[in-house]
Amino acid sequence: MTDVIAQAKQILKGPDWDSGLAWKSVHAISEEKYVWSVQVFMSGRWIFMVTLNTGNSLEEAAKWFPTKERAEYFASLWEPDTPARVVKRRVSPVVVDG
Repeated sequence: MTDVIAQAKQILKGPDWDSGLAWKSVHAISEEKYVWSVQVFMSGRWIFMVTLNTGNSLEEAAKWFPTKERAEYFASLWEPDTPARVVKRRVSPVVVDG
């Protein structure tokens, strides 16, 4: 986190940084959390998969993993002729008062 903040300070030096708005933005971004899932390409569209045997295109029903590596492993279980991709979503809202 400190690396992100240090880099942002170099980029955002100026009146915005002094006002605190830039600091709040950088701090919020540095604390974002993500989860990862797998989509497979079937019937001409990308759909989220719940298990290897059944599927549902609804994002809420998808299996979400805490790390990208776990999602990549799950994606690797699909047959080689079935395209699969790893997708991510942010689970921590960014709130900046300003």
